[in-house]
Amino acid sequence: MTGGHEPPAAAKVQIRQDQPAVRECSGAREARQDADAGMAMPPPAYAELHCLSDFTFLRGASSAAQLFERARACGYQALAITDECSLAGIVRAFEASRNTGVPLIVGSEFRLLDGTRFVLLVQDQTGYEALCSLITAGRRAAGKGCYRLTREDFTRPGLDLSGLLCLWLPSLHPDEVQADAPDQQQTDVLDGLDRLGAKGMGDEAPAVPESGEDRLAQERAAWVRRTFPHAWLAVELHRDRDDAAVLRHLLALAQQTGLTPVACGDVHMDLKRRRALQDTLTALRHRRPLTEAGGWLFRNGERHLRRREVLAGIYPPALLAETLEIARRCTFRLDSLQYRYPQELVPEGHTPTSWLRHLAEEGLRWRWPQGAPERVIGLVEHELALIADLGYEPYFLTVHDIVRFARSQGILCQGRGSAANSAVCFVLGIVEVDPSRMQVLVERFISRERNELKVVFDQVGSPTNAADLAAFVVYVIENALYKGKREVYHFSNEGVCSWYDFATEIVAQAGNACKVLPCRSSEFPSKVMRPPYSVLDKAKLKTDFAYEVRHWREALINS
Repeated sequence: MTGGHEPPAAAKVQIRQDQPAVRECSGAREARQDADAGMAMPPPAYAELHCLSDFTFLRGASSAAQLFERARACGYQALAITDECSLAGIVRAFEASRNTGVPLIVGSEFRLLDGTRFVLLVQDQTGYEALCSLITAGRRAAGKGCYRLTREDFTRPGLDLSGLLCLWLPSLHPDEVQADAPDQQQTDVLDGLDRLGAKGMGDEAPAVPESGEDRLAQERAAWVRRTFPHAWLAVELHRDRDDAAVLRHLLALAQQTGLTPVACGDVHMDLKRRRALQDTLTALRHRRPLTEAGGWLFRNGERHLRRREVLAGIYPPALLAETLEIARRCTFRLDSLQYRYPQELVPEGHTPTSWLRHLAEEGLRWRWPQGAPERVIGLVEHELALIADLGYEPYFLTVHDIVRFARSQGILCQGRGSAANSAVCFVLGIVEVDPSRMQVLVERFISRERNELKVVFDQVGSPTNAADLAAFVVYVIENALYKGKREVYHFSNEGVCSWYDFATEIVAQAGNACKVLPCRSSEFPSKVMRPPYSVLDKAKLKTDFAYEVRHWREALINS
């Protein structure tokens, strides 16, 4: 500074002393507020309903494991993973949920071409099927990495939305525009954001939209209410300068539209310290240097999983309590999914069961014009009852249709394998093993006990993990411990168990629903007789090599 504009030296010193003090006070004030909130009353229960993982490419900055660990640390009642038009990360989220004990809510975030944004949460299996259908339709309608959905996609015939809960997101940030969307589409959205004044960190955004934008919001809310049987208005506050005014506006909008307001976090990371990573991802997503991405970046690092006492200082209690009501509705669990074979087309007036029986009776007359043997008729009846009991009719109808078409075109086809043990497959023309001339056992093909595993319990041994054996061999070679030794050594993992115990542990670790049933070795006669107690003695190996071997159960878990 020069001339009369230069302050006195004392003033300059004072300015320099004040600057860090201001920053310190600001941080201390926030910490004190959080502490005061925690001391005043117990933190409220909360479930996060809007959270992106790193499977939302270049938007989410944390893995499912990191998010669920943080949710557990914060004491959340549930955590919804709502990656944008995707369920790609839901398996890892399920694993993280199982490891932490925090319930997973399956969901997804969407933005329609007209700018309408919402989160869909899965309430039951019907909702899961509808969500999968919507994601598939959106991804197939656009290029790789993008999706395209319109309002019409939500009203197409056959789509059942009753199992989905909708959280309407009235606000829009520039980062929430698809980076790979057409330039004109991006321009239209950003022009709308400019009218709202929501340009980014450095701009003052008006708390209440202009009347035209308010009418647009009400129109979108009306569409949400018409389309989804269960809908809420998501209130997302992130310690911005205008939070109080935004809250007032959204509560007024909720009252006008009849949508119940609920607190949401719009979470992009597990911890605030990942803000730098999230900003970098945003810049990469929009193909701009970080120094030029200010308008696309969030104003602060509040889009992380915040402590419940902090949330209590931001949201009204009713909005936090509503998250629990929504979480209670979401009873769907990923491990409840079961594969269901698609239903085959059958003639009008028939069910899959009756149509398969009709084809089987026709096949009996085709194979034995003079009348089928009674034994074969009995086998067919037995198999039809078994097929009906297991619900396998569509599978047999599909294969029959393929075989019929192939033969109509002169294409050679032949069923093989365990299907050769089926009399029904024979009369349908799928296989050529005549049950009147050969002994067949359909249970080799299909069985009520396929989800059961019988394992002997009266034979005991010591399992050997191949990786542990290999590690021991490498250890001996690398340390030249084999020199001077001409001995026979037994290697197996520590611990003794029956084959039944071993199988039970495998099934449990795999999370499989297979039932393991104990049985005696006499039920499985073998030409090779094994002693009931087949435990290897490792005393000489442990003494000569001073080597510690893992327990078989530890080896199984960590393999």
